[in-house]
Amino acid sequence: IMQEMWFTQEKNDSSQRDVFAVWNGVTEISEWGTPTARKINGTDAILFKTNLKRDDVIWAFTDDIKINGYFTYQKDVAVDGISAYRFEFPMEEVDNRTRDKGFYPNGPSGVMNLSAVEPFNLPLFASKPHFLDADPGYVNNVTGLKPNRTIHDSFIDIEPMTGMTIHAAKRMQFNIRLSQNSKLKQLEKLRSLTMVPIFYVNEAGSIKDDDAEKFKHIVYGIEYGVKATMLTIVGLSSVTGLCMMGCLVILFPITWKKQRRHTSGIGEHTPLIQS
Repeated sequence: IMQEMWFTQEKNDSSQRDVFAVWNGVTEISEWGTPTARKINGTDAILFKTNLKRDDVIWAFTDDIKINGYFTYQKDVAVDGISAYRFEFPMEEVDNRTRDKGFYPNGPSGVMNLSAVEPFNLPLFASKPHFLDADPGYVNNVTGLKPNRTIHDSFIDIEPMTGMTIHAAKRMQFNIRLSQNSKLKQLEKLRSLTMVPIFYVNEAGSIKDDDAEKFKHIVYGIEYGVKATMLTIVGLSSVTGLCMMGCLVILFPITWKKQRRHTSGIGEHTPLIQS
């Protein structure tokens, strides 16, 4: 399925670089209930603003569930010798007490209601894998769940000078809401209302080793060259620096090592509801 994607770029404003303007022919997601929820906001998580700061909040649009999400700084990391800032998906983004009502939050915190979203239109809810950062009741109602932030949280590692993502993982669990039914063996032992995990997706990507070496040579070479030039030439404008980064993105696209894994259940692979 081909998707139409247009991006904005305000003149001399890298904070708007690759922010969605149109997705799949629309400028807003009509299924959500408020203007804020319907707004398409953020990038595709590949490029962000240049000269990123630790206290910045970055936004990404998740097109497979039609939801905007924000990420906040967690720590400094190094990926193949490249210094980066790690931004993670915060607990507040799955807190139904404060979540925009236009997303139709339903039940205890920790799940995102997708029942209004086409093509689902089902009692389907997204969460972090193993209900990480969710209300303990979700975990207690299902046997075999062991939330672990290291392997179940989503993150983006961004090289701050260029705003380029060099390592990232999107981890998302899909759950269906079921009620107890004494006529069905598989459902007779459920609590009165239970979120049952169907599967979770773990999509991870990282810059390739040889591209990391090229990246360091080009980016850090430019950085050191600019610093040396600044010692003797005063007044190098921010516009010039932005143009340099723009040329870098055009001339040096990152090739990703990507892994996708669909897992669920006890031991990550065992079905949670046995026949």
